[in-house]
Amino acid sequence: MWGNPTNGHLISSSSQGLIDIDPIAGSFRVINAGVNPDGVTVSPDGTVAYVEAGGAIQSYNIATGALLRTFATGHSPDGTGVISGGLFNGDVIVNNNDGTVGFAGSHQAGWRSESVRDHRHWGHPRRFRFTRPHERHAIPLAK
Repeated sequence: MWGNPTNGHLISSSSQGLIDIDPIAGSFRVINAGVNPDGVTVSPDGTVAYVEAGGAIQSYNIATGALLRTFATGHSPDGTGVISGGLFNGDVIVNNNDGTVGFAGSHQAGWRSESVRDHRHWGHPRRFRFTRPHERHAIPLAK
């Protein structure tokens, strides 16, 4: 379940599929009945829901329910989070069942896969680090 930052609705998985709950009106709408997702998060602009479904990360248009993209992580994804603000605004962090953390850039043209190293191997427990060809990045973690 994730709060939509633009309208205060809750986006959640249910036995009816991916749903949009309006807590003020006390109602809900099915976004897409054909998906049984896990790990729901919402883009900073409130238009896209990212979910784990069928061993992949999928993005859905919240207004239409259309599947936008599917991203195979290769690491048994479980949950997702979307970065809000800064250089990585709109990028998706993926928690994998095998103990790894993945990173998928979604706000630029197309998805890109990043190789991610567990922060414990880098000697700093408060930074999430990942690499791309010829680049190294660290995202400080909140305390």
